[in-house]
Amino acid sequence: MSSAPRAALQRPVRLEIEATCAACRRPVGFGAPLLRVTCSACGEPVEVATTTWAPIFAEIDEKSFDLPDTDGDTRVVEQATPEGKLSARYRVGAPRCAKCQCELSLVEPGTDDDPECAKCATKTTTFPAPGWLRTDLPTAMQLYAASRDSEARGGWFWITFQGTPPARREHHQIAIQAAIGGGPDRSPVPVSTRAPPRSRHRWEWYAVIAIVALIVVAVRQCGRRAAGTPESERDNAVEPAK
Repeated sequence: MSSAPRAALQRPVRLEIEATCAACRRPVGFGAPLLRVTCSACGEPVEVATTTWAPIFAEIDEKSFDLPDTDGDTRVVEQATPEGKLSARYRVGAPRCAKCQCELSLVEPGTDDDPECAKCATKTTTFPAPGWLRTDLPTAMQLYAASRDSEARGGWFWITFQGTPPARREHHQIAIQAAIGGGPDRSPVPVSTRAPPRSRHRWEWYAVIAIVALIVVAVRQCGRRAAGTPESERDNAVEPAK
C-alpha cells in the first residue's frame, strides 16, 4: 500500500447508474455521466441535468474518501428528478478488464486512450471526466469502460477521484477557523477622506521669491521717480482747464 496521503492518490470507484424514463417509466441505464441518452425500450430521450449529476458524484467522492481499498460493500446514492430518480450503486475498487477481470493499471488523469490488459490484451476505453462535471467537482478525474455515445447502456463503469473532496475541505477550513478564533476586536482606524496637502516643488518656491523681489524693486523704482520729478514739470504735465 502506498504511503502517500489519501488526497494525493487516485481513488477509483465502480458505478452502475439508472434513471427513470418519463415516457415508459422503465429504468434506463447510463454507461457514463451523460446529459442525455435514448431509452432502449421506447426510443424516447432521457435527460439528466448537471444539477442532478453533481450532488450524486459529490456524495460518492466524499463518502468513498474514507473507505479502504479492500472495502467490498456496495452502496447506493439517489437524487430526485422530475421524472422519478437517478440512482447510483457504487463501491470502491480499481477498474478491471471486461474479459478476464484482471485489475487494470490507472492512467495519468487527462488521458484519452484504449490501453490493453496486461494479461489478455483486451482494450478498455478511458477518457477524462466531462468538463461540466470537473467544473462542479474538481476532484472528478478519469472514466474507465464508460460509454462515449448517447445510447442507453447498463453495466458498470469506473470513475477516479483525486484530491480532498470539496465538502471535506470546507469542513476542515471551518474547524481550523473555529480553533484559531477571529482574534481580538480592534477599533477601526479612522481614515481621512481629505486629500493630503500638496507639497510645492523647489522651483515653485524660487518662482514665488523672484516675483516678490521684482514687485519690491518695481515699487521702489516708482517711488524714486516720483520723488525726483520737479514740481513745475508735474504741473506742466497736466493741461490747465479752459
